[in-house]
Amino acid sequence: MQNSDDDKLIAELDESASALRSAVADLSDEIARQRPDSERWSALENIEHLIIVEEMIRNRIAAAEPTGEPVHNPEREAQLPGRVALRDTRFTAPPVAWPRGRFDSVSVALEQFDATRRDTARFISEHGPKLRRVHLQHPVFGNLSGYEMVLVLAGHAHRHANQILEGIVQSTRF
Repeated sequence: MQNSDDDKLIAELDESASALRSAVADLSDEIARQRPDSERWSALENIEHLIIVEEMIRNRIAAAEPTGEPVHNPEREAQLPGRVALRDTRFTAPPVAWPRGRFDSVSVALEQFDATRRDTARFISEHGPKLRRVHLQHPVFGNLSGYEMVLVLAGHAHRHANQILEGIVQSTRF
């Protein structure tokens, strides 16, 4: 993979991290711990879930063996982050990706999220050429390349930033 492809992935990840930071920027730790209702996660739980999933996907990509020729589907790559971010369908995460209450403050959760993102950016820099040559199964989108899975991570952070914002609106209704 060329350096510009690495840069595109990192830019997508940076943009989604900014959206997440914006979603929690004005939240007190107390508000960030509160669930909008019994079936939705708090802002802190959303951040923890993002960290868990990002580490899991990065580990899956790292463990995958490259196969055949690289897969490059520019149209699908352009659409994936936006499709993942859509909130018109709710999904239930598998228990392994559920938050466990690791964080008590927004600042600590964001520090860990940022550290996870730095690890992902470093991973992209080290394994860029491999990303389009590995294939993983995604529960919604089916067979995706490692490159596409990283795009899913970017969309996933946007999705949960939107979920946090929806929860804030829901919590403040009278």
